[in-house]
Amino acid sequence: MTTNNNNVITKYDWSKVPELIVWIATDEDGLTFGYPNQPYQETFLGRGRWNNDRFIPLFMSKFQFSGDWTQSLEQRPIDITDSCADIRNHLSPSTLVVDL
Repeated sequence: MTTNNNNVITKYDWSKVPELIVWIATDEDGLTFGYPNQPYQETFLGRGRWNNDRFIPLFMSKFQFSGDWTQSLEQRPIDITDSCADIRNHLSPSTLVVDL
């Protein structure tokens, strides 16, 4: 577990993960992969793993997950501050603004 800049506890350290990776998961054998799309669980050659059409191996130790591999899937945390700023910068005159 790690804590990001917004004090959100995450399973992985997302600070060095390339933007194209939106999901991270660790297979039963401890190998960790990043995915642009949500992966699914499967059994291949007798071992549990996550899979989809596109994946990127993440070999660095900071991505190690400890625990049940079936619970290792995590989506990239959303930075609410940046998201709100992006929305404000793209408002049109007819856009309804709600101050939260």
